[in-house]
Amino acid sequence: MTWLDGQIRAGNNASFTNHGFFDDAGSGGQFNSAYGGTWTFINPAGGTYNKTGGATTFASGVALQNAGHVNVTLGSLLLQGGGNLAGGTITAAAGATVDLAGSFNSPGVVTFAGAGDIRMTAGTFATGTTFEGPLNWVAGNFNGTGTTIFGATSVISITSANLHDFNQRALVNEGVFNWTDGQIRAGNGASFTNTTVFNDTASSQFNSAYGGTWTFTNAPGGTYRRSGSGITTATSGVSFSNAGRLQLDHGTLQLNSSLGLQSSSELAYTLSGAATDGGYGLLSVSTALALSGMLQITFGAGFENSVTAIDTFTLLSASSLSGSFANVANGGRLVTSDGLGSFQVNYGAGSIFTANQVVLSGFAAVPEPSTWAPLLLGGAIVALGARRRRAQVRSAARPGAAS
Repeated sequence: MTWLDGQIRAGNNASFTNHGFFDDAGSGGQFNSAYGGTWTFINPAGGTYNKTGGATTFASGVALQNAGHVNVTLGSLLLQGGGNLAGGTITAAAGATVDLAGSFNSPGVVTFAGAGDIRMTAGTFATGTTFEGPLNWVAGNFNGTGTTIFGATSVISITSANLHDFNQRALVNEGVFNWTDGQIRAGNGASFTNTTVFNDTASSQFNSAYGGTWTFTNAPGGTYRRSGSGITTATSGVSFSNAGRLQLDHGTLQLNSSLGLQSSSELAYTLSGAATDGGYGLLSVSTALALSGMLQITFGAGFENSVTAIDTFTLLSASSLSGSFANVANGGRLVTSDGLGSFQVNYGAGSIFTANQVVLSGFAAVPEPSTWAPLLLGGAIVALGARRRRAQVRSAARPGAAS
């Protein structure tokens, strides 16, 4: 079936089922619920809906039920009527747009693909949905009980200044989650569990706007990377638990509730300069913190060539500190992960700095391997010369030796 122009209208529980190939080539078509009530466009397994130009709207009251293939190769597809996308694939080619602007009840796996812009801009997804592939979370929410999973192939991006809410919901990230703007809000026992990669380049908030508390958990094997300038704040009511890698490259991560560091946790810092906002990250905790796990330091941007022994770096502050890192005690030296040098690590009651901070001091460089060979060669030459002189002295001292 080829659709070139005009509206397609129905209502009162009507349905259109596409078992074959539906070619949407119009410049500005609309599925419309002009007769009242709702109706459904059904694209079952084996069906293909192909969008090849212009802008098509599924208006409010017209749901899309997709278990087949929706391919937007050119133009845009606006889904205002919601529906059920489980079991199907939606592909947007480069330059094409798919707008999820309705409420979707899609328990099961929803697969997105392509280099285009597939974005959630309004409405909500009910519980039980697993997303695979790229999704831009512009607006809308995941409110309600249950669990939503961002699967292993998912790339979820939050790039707008809008509010991004999941009150009561458990979100689980098994793919890549990129946060650059806008608040992330929840409450009432909600949770966000990161098992893989969470990239934080925002200067925004984790917020408990719905009341009660919620928890961000960086699970074993997960990496939370703070690499943007400015401050990311977790307001009171949002607690952090880290059993994976908490990596602070730039800016500040400010936690106004608790931070739980597990024995498997890693606090990792990249030193690219002398200032926290542009050179390395700062972790600030407003409550008492028990240290645990490993501390790791790595150089970036060639900073190992300009750091000096008198430089100090405040990595962490809390209302009070207890416990210790597994790999370095207060006053001990820690070799950087890249092997370029070592620092004295200071924290706790015996620190030469403030007791409630973790501070690096006393940098000592490790000679580069390229400098070892001349040193070793020079040492060998000196040793060889010394042996020869000793041999000459012994020969001259023997009876009958030539004068």
